[in-house]
Amino acid sequence: MQQAAIQSTPPLESQRSINSAPLEIKQLLKDKRKARAIWHRTHNPTDKTRYNQLTNKLKAKLKELREASFTDYIQNLSRYDYSIWKPIKNIKKPKESSPPIRETTPTAGPWARNNKEKSELFAKYFANIFTPHNEASDREIDQNLAATIEKQQTVTITSPKEIKEVINSLGLKKHPD
Repeated sequence: MQQAAIQSTPPLESQRSINSAPLEIKQLLKDKRKARAIWHRTHNPTDKTRYNQLTNKLKAKLKELREASFTDYIQNLSRYDYSIWKPIKNIKKPKESSPPIRETTPTAGPWARNNKEKSELFAKYFANIFTPHNEASDREIDQNLAATIEKQQTVTITSPKEIKEVINSLGLKKHPD
């Protein structure tokens, strides 16, 4: 069955990895970093101008690359292999948010915004809620159970024959008083 699934699944085209930027962009990034270091050392206005020019040029090239990548992605969508519906499905999904929570002590505590703070707050809450029972109440329950067991020992045992005789002694269609 797995073989059939593998054969019927269309192969995915390898997407460009994050580190595989074109050489031109890598060179611009290298030049920009070098210009920034020079400007930080000298604080010369011409060095600052050079740094700003390289920054703007890099931004423009990155924008072109993103637009070309998006255009390529859109052109490769097809209604026949259902690839066109995947982005639409993702857009329609509601975005789930995790709102901040607050400690509820006699006075409202600070807000827990990140996951670590929330987990610590939940741990503290559950530690307070799930505490062992008081042993005094356990002793009282044990005594009540022991008394109930003693009462059960005084019950007389009856046979099925005795139960049948009691039922026959009752009037038909009448309930016992």
